[in-house]
Parts: sequence; C-alpha cells; structure tokens
Amino acid sequence: MDRRTVKTDSAKAGKPTAGGQAPKQKMVMPGFREDVQTMLDDMLANRPDVRRGAMFGMPGYFTGRKMFVCCFDEGIGLKLPIGRVAELQANDVEIHPHAPGGRLMKEWVYIVRADLDDFRGDQELLDESIAFVSGAE
Repeated sequence: MDRRTVKTDSAKAGKPTAGGQAPKQKMVMPGFREDVQTMLDDMLANRPDVRRGAMFGMPGYFTGRKMFVCCFDEGIGLKLPIGRVAELQANDVEIHPHAPGGRLMKEWVYIVRADLDDFRGDQELLDESIAFVSGAE
C-alpha cells in the first residue's frame, strides 16, 4: 500500500502563528490498494464517459469534471444520494460512512470488501454513482 504525507502550511508545526492559532500538523494520507485501482481500471475500461485522474494524490475516477469513486486506504469511496447511502449502510456490513481525515462526507460511502473479487459485485453501484454524479438520474 502506498502511504503519502501532505505537508503543513507552516514549517513551524506546533508553534502558534501571529494570530495565536497553531498551524496545521502533517496529515498522513492512508494510501490505497493498487490491486483495487487495477480492478477499477478493468471495471470502468469500456465507459467512454469515465476517465481516471487523481485528487489529493489518490486515484479517482471522474465523469465530466466530477469524481464519483476513489481508491482510499483498503477500499473505495463512492458518491451516491444521501438516502441511498443510509440504505446501503443499514444493509451491508462492508459499507461504512466515508470520513477521510475524520470529516464525514455525507454523500459518500466507504466500501471495504474482504475479497478483491467481491468488488466486482458492486458494478451496479458504480453505474448508479456515475448516473448520480453526471445528473442523469
């Protein structure tokens, strides 16, 4: 797994700034599983409306200019309508709130599958996310 470090706004981490606030500390990004990225590449290869890119140094997949799925830590983050997020979290123990860095992203779920091949069963969720993000719903 790839681990990335994001630098702080200040070289004097931990020391108060002129305004009296402590500058942000270094945040260690959790990285991502390259096998999950390869699997998403394969699952989305035949979609002309999808391109691979990056956000915050992590692989992401976009429709138009909007990201709909990203590789994150041991799984994927997937954007869906809020009502659908709640439904999935209530019915699948491998689907969790997506809160990178402790910040809850209310239209996103975090999916971690025990077996890499189990992600292939999420093709309909990927299609649903693309439709949601592109405004096709």
